Amino acid sequence: MEETEPKAQTDSPPEKSKKSKHKGISKPDLTLNPDRYAVFKATLIPNDSFFAYTLVALIAAAGFLSGEKWSTYLLVGGIFVGLIVLKWLIQHAIHLLFFRGWREKIGYQIDGWENLVNRNILSDSLCWAKVTIEVFLNGNDENQFMGVKTYLKTFCDKTKKAFYSRDLDDVFGFDPRDNWEIEKNPDGDFKKLTAKGSANAEVIGKIYKLLKVNLPYLNRKYQNPVQKVLITVDDHYITTDVRISSTIG
Repeated sequence: MEETEPKAQTDSPPEKSKKSKHKGISKPDLTLNPDRYAVFKATLIPNDSFFAYTLVALIAAAGFLSGEKWSTYLLVGGIFVGLIVLKWLIQHAIHLLFFRGWREKIGYQIDGWENLVNRNILSDSLCWAKVTIEVFLNGNDENQFMGVKTYLKTFCDKTKKAFYSRDLDDVFGFDPRDNWEIEKNPDGDFKKLTAKGSANAEVIGKIYKLLKVNLPYLNRKYQNPVQKVLITVDDHYITTDVRISSTIG
């Protein structure tokens, strides 16, 4: 009986690196309204899960303590639905009264906000993109420069809370997100401040508060030091969620 040669094992194609699976390209959809409710909700309203779970637990507890009377379930359930509707109405009222058109009310020019919020990083807090904020000042006054720098430094410090603790070495070998830092200016240059870092939806909310609250306050206090803010966003983004990474890139 003729012996057949064993078939040579073919090497399987190399696995695509994990790093490349976590990258993607995101172009902004500039047809969207940058002041829409989805932007307000994603950047400024905390996660509703705890609120919902707490109310469901209260309904169950009330029914159990009352001997499972259906009238109690209906009453507490009605209160639950009423609170949700009230919360929805309050959120939409705040959006209409304070969020829509906010850039026209702050007293200086903002370019690039729509480029920041009309991307997928807004809808998924695990998606991050590299962002640059440039603050252009009127004149070359050191005192005004230092006032703006103080608030920009505070903003950079606050963004650290959005960089949730997670060991990313098993995915990237390093943390691909950039901490927010202020670039150093040449000596005697007090005309512009630049901050760079990575942003997700939570960081975008902090950018909004910087632009809407802090810088307008400085303009009122120091006779309009801020002339314009320019926001630029890298079209490349990364995700820090291993579960969805295989669908990206």
